[in-house]
Formats: sequence, C-alpha cells, structure tokens
Amino acid sequence: MSTFKHNPSEPHDDLARRLTRALASPPTITIPRDFAARTAALAALEPLPAPHRTRTPFSTRAIQCAFAALTVAMLALTPTIPHEHTLYPLALQMLLATEFVALTTWLSLRRQDAF
Repeated sequence: MSTFKHNPSEPHDDLARRLTRALASPPTITIPRDFAARTAALAALEPLPAPHRTRTPFSTRAIQCAFAALTVAMLALTPTIPHEHTLYPLALQMLLATEFVALTTWLSLRRQDAF
C-alpha cells in the first residue's frame, strides 16, 4: 500500500485528458476549390529543365578498360594452365588475379565523388 495520496485534479492529468481528446477527434482538412488549377498554372510557368548529358570521366573509362583487359587475359590463360607444366603461365595467372583483387579493393575504398 502506498502512502502517496493521488490528487485527481493534478495538472498533468488535465493535460493528458486534453491530449487524448485532441487525438481522438479527426482534424478537419479543407482544400480550396481552385487549388488544382492554381498549381497547374504555376507548374506551366516553370521552365522545363534542359536535357544534359553527363560526361563520363577518363578515370572511369580507364577503370572499365582495365577490368575488361584483366578479365580477358585471365580467361585466355585459363585453358593453358592445367596442361602446361611450366611455372610462367601459372605465375602470370596469379599476377592477373592479384591485380584484379587489388583493383577491386582500391575501387571499393575510393570516395564516390572521386569518380
């Protein structure tokens, strides 16, 4: 049993009742009759944006070419590696794979605005 005497007319109870009443009643929304016409007229006055083509930076094209060249080189060397018993094709394949991983890592760590 608590010794705290609750006074029903405390200010926070009155605030809670007013908030409950305000949230229970739906708000009245009024839209003027000519709202759509005014909005359409204002939209017609706005100039259309000029179509523009963004130019692809040279670095992006160079990166795309590097990925394509590495992929082609790795695919071209893949059939020869199991049949050859020399170390050179295997080392070249590993070097290309390492470059591929390094390029991917470098691209994932670059800032996006650097492209």
